[in-house]
Parts: sequence; structure tokens; C-alpha cells
Amino acid sequence: MNPQTYKNTVSSTAIPNFFLDNKNNIAPRMRNEREITRPNLQVVSRQKETPLAPTHNLPLLASAIVGRDREVAECVALLRRDLSLLTLTGTGGTGKTRLALQVAHELVNDFEDGTFFVSLTAISDPALVPTTIALTLGIKEGGKPILDLLKEWLSARQVLLVLDNFEQVVSAAPLLTELLVVAPGLKILVTSREVLRVYGEREYPVTPLAVPDPKEMPSLRQLSENGAVSLFVQRARSVKPDFALTESNAQAIAEICVRLDGLPLAIELAAARSKLFTPQALLARLSNALDLLVTNMRDMPLRQQKLRSAFDWSYTSLEPAEKTIFTWMAVFVKGCTLEAAEAVFSGFNNPDFEDYAILDILSSLVDKSMLQLVNGKNDEPRFGMLETLREYAQERLTGTPEEYCLHMRHAEYFLDLAEKAEPGLIGPDQTSWVERLDPEQANFRASLEWLLENNRVVQANTPCTPAEPSRYLEMAARMVGSLARLWNIRSQTTESRRGFETVLTKISDRTSLPLAIMHKTLSGAGSMAYIQGDYPASLAWYQEALDLNKANGDNLGTARILRDMGLVKAYAGECREALDLFEEALVVHEQLNDRWGMGVTLLNQGLTSIGADNLELAETSLNEAYKIFTDVKETRGSSYVLNNLGYVALLRGEFARATDLLLQSLRLKQTFNDRLGISWSLDGLAAILARRGQFEKAAYFLSAANKLRDLVCSPLTYFGHKLNTPTLALVREGLDEETYRKALTAGYNQSLDEMLAESYSLEGTIEDRRQDARVTTKTTQSLPIVPRNSAATEEISRSRSSSLKLIDTLTSREIEVLRTVALGLSNQQVAEKLVIAPRTVNVHLTSIYGKLGVTSRTEATRFAFENNLV
Repeated sequence: MNPQTYKNTVSSTAIPNFFLDNKNNIAPRMRNEREITRPNLQVVSRQKETPLAPTHNLPLLASAIVGRDREVAECVALLRRDLSLLTLTGTGGTGKTRLALQVAHELVNDFEDGTFFVSLTAISDPALVPTTIALTLGIKEGGKPILDLLKEWLSARQVLLVLDNFEQVVSAAPLLTELLVVAPGLKILVTSREVLRVYGEREYPVTPLAVPDPKEMPSLRQLSENGAVSLFVQRARSVKPDFALTESNAQAIAEICVRLDGLPLAIELAAARSKLFTPQALLARLSNALDLLVTNMRDMPLRQQKLRSAFDWSYTSLEPAEKTIFTWMAVFVKGCTLEAAEAVFSGFNNPDFEDYAILDILSSLVDKSMLQLVNGKNDEPRFGMLETLREYAQERLTGTPEEYCLHMRHAEYFLDLAEKAEPGLIGPDQTSWVERLDPEQANFRASLEWLLENNRVVQANTPCTPAEPSRYLEMAARMVGSLARLWNIRSQTTESRRGFETVLTKISDRTSLPLAIMHKTLSGAGSMAYIQGDYPASLAWYQEALDLNKANGDNLGTARILRDMGLVKAYAGECREALDLFEEALVVHEQLNDRWGMGVTLLNQGLTSIGADNLELAETSLNEAYKIFTDVKETRGSSYVLNNLGYVALLRGEFARATDLLLQSLRLKQTFNDRLGISWSLDGLAAILARRGQFEKAAYFLSAANKLRDLVCSPLTYFGHKLNTPTLALVREGLDEETYRKALTAGYNQSLDEMLAESYSLEGTIEDRRQDARVTTKTTQSLPIVPRNSAATEEISRSRSSSLKLIDTLTSREIEVLRTVALGLSNQQVAEKLVIAPRTVNVHLTSIYGKLGVTSRTEATRFAFENNLV
């Protein structure tokens, strides 16, 4: 392995016992990955390389932090010592988050494996803290507890986590101690309104900015260096570029800062009004709106009273229409699109904004710093609100006539969005739909929680008709059913499984909801269970769905459940039962002309046939599935077909063809960032490398594949064990212990991009294929070669006779172009690879289409694969 691909230092990498079995005692049995332990390895020191750019997800800071130089320096110094847990405490609005981000930026080069900002704004359930951290780190949920995976991921890394707004989930504080115990390279910087009170914590109170003494006014120069005044001037200039601190306004500005107690958020809100008001006018308004010394809420902290007063002032300065929309924005969590706001807010016949467009009011609220504007997908405007402001708005919304209607409309809008997106989550539009839905995950969660509440309050004068109690549960079931594919893609199986099972526990009568809804809810629960490796629970949910579908005569629903149950059986190694279920499902899909269902069933049948050592049936099923997926433009399904055809070629000893198929599959999976699918392709490449005698690289690929499975929390299935066990036996026999361990460590530490680049370097040529046909080495003889039977050979010969004549009509250059196009390259990439002009590529393709009698790139690609040109 090229040492330049290694990290600077390889440290205590987690390696499963599956890879560390005694080489003379390889057991072909299945093993539950939850039983796997990960012993530490010795640190392997290597020559230092040029440092890579620091890894972080920290938001860019638009301007330098104001008035916090001392705090930044002190926090940086504390975290550079042995301190592992630093908590920035203080009330909302003191600038804890801004300070934490500045400290993190200062330390970004101190942590080799990354600095990560984790916002806890959207959650209030402490149980979701591990999932939220894991998702930020790119760790997907799957077949084992997310906390275990999070500990494993952090255990060998030097990482700084910045956990923001922890006071909402403060009971999860012991989790941080657990993480620090197992991860010596981890440091955590927390922002919270209250101390965590856990062992090892160092509290750092973030106090308000220093304010001047209006009774003893300093010079303008000295006043400009005061933190609170400097912040006010900076923010005022952002809305009024010619704003300046002068002799005439200095006193008023100083008094404003004092009135606001130096709270950064309150100062910014006030300064944002400088476009309309002079400092003197602002001071007068603050005097009328803020009462810093007297309050009726004596049981609340003083600073919270001040922040609430600042919000009160900001609220009272709004026009009636702005007040209404600001309050209504509380129903959205982590913001919303303009489309969502218009859908939820329109139709109330509110006289306050009948003459205004929703967009105009939202824009005005952005200008007045009551809302934040960010760019969403395709630069679509997205409106957000500071969490403390959203809480303030929620208080004003509670008990109003519109409260129930807004929450109901919010739930209806996001249910409609989920149902519209569901079909697009299969096929060529999958990526764009996932990008569209990801920012709305918090809104989906909030609407689902509201639908499942037991005590919804409906005011007597609500302007809409309350729904029947059964409607809430029906909507909740529809929502989880529609979101199942998104949750599957994002591997949010823990949260989604909880959602499905919560809904199902509330549905005592399975016939109370429409059959289609119950089918999706039960099958969704089954899917999430088998992804987590809980096969018995999965089969139980599927069986209930199957009984329901059969009782109602739903043939299509029955076929889908049979297909899914077959996959669970196959993953558990019960291949014969699985194949029987697939055959039964396939008959129904064919009768109903359900092309997509046929393709998925044939794909599953092909994979299971490989496990059952029936390569002829596997190849036939997979080729049929590929044709169907090509017709319906199901790219993701095609990637799995190519992967499994690669397995078939591998098991026949056609190593170069297997390599090309697996690499083609990899290219498609890469477009979906399908880490689990990529791991299966890497397993196949590892098997090929081992049988070619490249044992070190094979171990490297095996370990990289295992890392990807860890990231998505997916256990190794029956097929994975069956493929990897003989591969591992060859590798252990061919390598000494030290080389073997080094290869595993290197593969596990490799990034996905580096691993893909390493994979693509294996691409072979036609000559390599011919050479493979003559290979008779020990490593190839150790693999069972399954010959084609004579009947199959004759059938293939008959079907290809006309194709061979067509191939003979192509020039050598046209064959090169066709092969390259079939590998998924664009015209520009083909031109660069073959050193010809893009226009020439078009000319060749036109000629190829005419000679082959095809009309599209897809048909030409299919011809190339079917005739072994690639």
C-alpha cells in the first residue's frame, strides 16, 4: 500500500474480531456484529506528511467578535490544557454561541480529526442527543445502538465538539462523561443556560458585555473601545452604513447599552432600528418599553427579564401585520420556505395584513432582525428565527384563537410535502428530493409530535373546524409511511422505528384506517427493524401486514410484503424459503404489470440465488432486473444489479469482468453517497484481489468496507459472511500478522474519496480479461468455478449471433467510444479519455446508434453490457 495514502499517525483503530480470527480456525458461521469487540492496535509512527486542511463544519464568521478578546483567549488556553469539558454558561442573549464559535475557529488546527458544531436547537428530547451528534459527524444509524457507534467513532480520534443550546437536554449531561471516558482525544465545548453538574466539568460564565458609566463619560476614543458600544455601532452600520459614534449621540448610545445590560442580542436588536431612529429616539423608546428595575415576574432570573423586555420592545415596534406573522412563525422549527409560510398563513382573512403579501411582511421582519434569511436549496429563501425569539413568539401564540389552526395547517402542509416527495425518493430524482426534505426534518418531527399529542387545546373561538380525533392518528400514520424512504436513505432508523411503533401502539383496531395506510405503516416498521438487524421483529410486522392485505384481497400489497419478507429471510441465510417467497411475489407483480416491483423482486432473487450457489438463476434474474431498471430509469436499482453481476463473474473466475462491473456499480452508488452499497462493492473487489494474490490490498479493502458498515450501523449479512470468509482465509494465509494489521488499519482510516480513487485504479483492459481466462494459479483454484451448462451456453449463442454481426459493423474507434460511454462517462469525459473532440464523440455516437439500431445512450449501454464489450 502506498504510504502516501496513510494518515500522519495511525492510532488504535477499531478492528472487528471477524478480521482477527486465528487464521487456522476460520469459521464460516454467521456472526452478529453486536458481539464484535474492537481491540486497540499499537500506534504506527510514520514520516510526517504535509498537513491536510483542517476538517470542520463551523459556520463562517461574518465579522470579528466584539468585546470578547479576553474571554476568547481564556477559553482557548483552557482547552489547550488537560481540560476536556468546558461549559459556557449564561442567559439567552449573552453571546455564548458566538463566543464558542470564535474559540472553535481559534482551535481548528489543534484537532487532527476535526472540529464540529452540533446545534441542539431543534430537539428537546435528551434521547436524541447521540443521534444528533452522530448525524452531524456523518455517522448513520443502522443495526446497533447509535451511542455505541458514536463511542467507537470518537475513541481513536482527536476531535473538538461544540454542543450548542444544551440546556434544552440537560438531563443528557452524563452522556458527555461517557464519551470522554472512552475518547481520550475528545474535548467538548458546551453552551448552556445552566451548569451541567457532571464530573470533570469546568464552568465558564459568559457575562454581559462591559458597559460604560454614563455618569463619567470617557473620551470618544475610549468609548469606542467599550465592547457594548462597539457592538452597537457595528450593528447600526450594517443597516445604516454612514452611522458613526459622535459627540452628539455618544451619551444616548452609552445609556442604551446600560439599559440593555450589555446583552449582545438586545443591543443588536436595538441597533437594528438605527435605519429609522436616531440613538436619542431609540433611547426614548427603550425607556418606555423596558423596566430594568421592577418586574411582576420575581421568580424569573433578572437577565431573562431583561432579554424578555428587549423582545417586548422589539415586538411593540412592529406593525400589526408584522406582529401577527412574527407570532405565527413560532409553529416552524428551524425555519421554513416562503412556500410553507404562505401555505400555513394564508386564508385566515386577518384584517391586519389583508393588504400585504406574506413575502413583504417576512422581508420586513428580516430587515428588523426579528427573522433571519438564509439560502436554501437552489438559493430558495428560507426564513429562520433565533430560538429565544421563537420561544417568545410561542408564548404569544399560546392560547390564541389561531393556535390550533396554525398547528393543523403546519401538519397538513408537511404531510402533503412528504407524500409528494415519496415517489421521487425512488428513481432519478432521489438526490434532489433528499436535498429538498433534509432542511425540513425538524418540521416533520414537530408536526408528527403534535399529531400524536393527547391534549391538544382548541379555543372556543378558533377560526377553523377542529378535526375528528381519528384524523390526527390517520395523518400521523400517513406521515411516517411517507417518510420511511427518506429515513431509510438517511439511516435514521432509530428515530423512525420509534415513530412507526408509537403510531402502531395507538392504533388498537387495525381496520380503523384505510388499508393502504396500514400497509405502509406496518411494512415501514418491518423495514426499520430488519435494517437494524432485528429480523424476528421485522417478520412479525410483515406478517401482520401480510394477513391484513390477504384478508382485504390486496394482491399488490401482498406481493410487496412477500418480497420484503423474502429479503429478511435471505439476510438471515434462509435462502430456500426466501426464493420461494420471491417466486410467489413475482407472479403477482407480473400479473399486475408492476415493472418496478418486478425489478426489485428479481434483484433480490438474484442476490439470494448467489447465496444458494445457483449462479445460472442469479445471472438470469439479474439481467432481467437490469433491463427493467433501465426502462424505468431506476439508477439505484441498476447499481445493485451491476454489483451482484460482479459477484457472479467473480464466482466464475472472470475477475477482470467482475472488477469492471463492480466499478461501474461503484460509480452509480457514489452519486447517491450510498455507503452501505459501496461497502458491498468493496467486499467484491477485496475477494478479487485476494484471488489474484494481492493480499495486502485485499485486507485494506475489507477493512474499508467494514468501516462504511460501521458508519451506517448495518450488520454484516449472511451474504457478506459467505463472501468475506474465504477472502479472509486467503489473506490471513498470505500475510504475516504485522503486515495484515497494518493493512487493516490503513483501510479503516482511509477517507471515502481516497477509497474510491483506490478502487477506480483497479480498472482493467480487454487484454487483462483474456489473460484471466488462462489463469490457473493456486489462488484461483481455491475458488469454486461454476461453469455454464450446455443448454444455457447454446441459448446465449443463439441470442448473440445477430449481435456479433452488428459488432462487426463497428470500427475500432466506435467500439472504443461505445465501451467508454457504457462505463458512464459523459461526452466531454469520453473526448478527454480518447483524446478527441467532443463534437467527434457525437459523430461517433450517431453512427453507432444507426449501426446497432438503437436510439438512446441507455440502449447502447445495454447492448455493450449484454455483448461483453465492457
